[in-house]
Amino acid sequence: MKRKIPVPIPHIEWFASDPERRERGVALVIHGLNLNPKRMRPLIRHLTSQGIRVLNVFLSGHSDQYSENAERQRLRDMKKVTYQLWFQEVFEAYQDAKDYGAFQNLPIYLVGYSLGGLMGVALQASQKEVSFEKMVLFAPALSLHKSSYFLKVLSPLPRLMIPSVAPSSYRANGGTSMAAYNALYRGISRLKTKRPLSQDFPDTLNVPTLVCIDPKDELVSYRGIQQFIQTSQLDQWQLHEVHKGSDGKYYRHLIIDPVTVGKQEWSRLMHVMTQHLLDESQEYETIPF
Repeated sequence: MKRKIPVPIPHIEWFASDPERRERGVALVIHGLNLNPKRMRPLIRHLTSQGIRVLNVFLSGHSDQYSENAERQRLRDMKKVTYQLWFQEVFEAYQDAKDYGAFQNLPIYLVGYSLGGLMGVALQASQKEVSFEKMVLFAPALSLHKSSYFLKVLSPLPRLMIPSVAPSSYRANGGTSMAAYNALYRGISRLKTKRPLSQDFPDTLNVPTLVCIDPKDELVSYRGIQQFIQTSQLDQWQLHEVHKGSDGKYYRHLIIDPVTVGKQEWSRLMHVMTQHLLDESQEYETIPF
């Protein structure tokens, strides 16, 4: 992809890997829709503890500034977001991660949750120069339940804010703009139409990928993800079922920390992710295709 002028400057933050460990990779971490990106910190802490440097991405409408003025600006940004803007922000962030990885001779990984998983996969699918060594996707928004599309009737009203049902401590804003939902829907549609066009580089998405999802996820279709993997012939992708413990809170789609899935299940998830990324000994079974 040729960089356009001007290009959006993505809001990012770097996290150094544990200085007691040899640096083993660079992970691009991307949050979900209307999720406070700082809620990705438990994932980030685990990655850095394993010797992986992290670049955390803040998509437009999700800044980490929470003063009154910053909140107003964040809402203004969310009302103007587009799929292409988010795509370009992720691409620019990837370039930063790639530059560091090339300098240190390190592999580049993708770790994305929900919308973040969709944006990372869309980037990998459509840009030849993008090459994630491995991917870890938490409830990626690659296929939604039909009920998740009920808001499409409001698509002509991009500035309309839809109240969020997410826990207040996890969301970036009190609501999500229709512009943001339109961008999400556009991303899913673009990915579906791009797949046939990827015949020039058919293995672009078929890199070792771990998909972690609760089979009863309320927003993302588990069966739809299965079909995506099968029809796209992604034989290097694996599904790992997430089953919240009795101490896990909130709805099933939210699986990003020990609070939401429970301490034991979180420990299991982190073990499986580490094994996948760093080829360490595996104790927990994934579901191959």
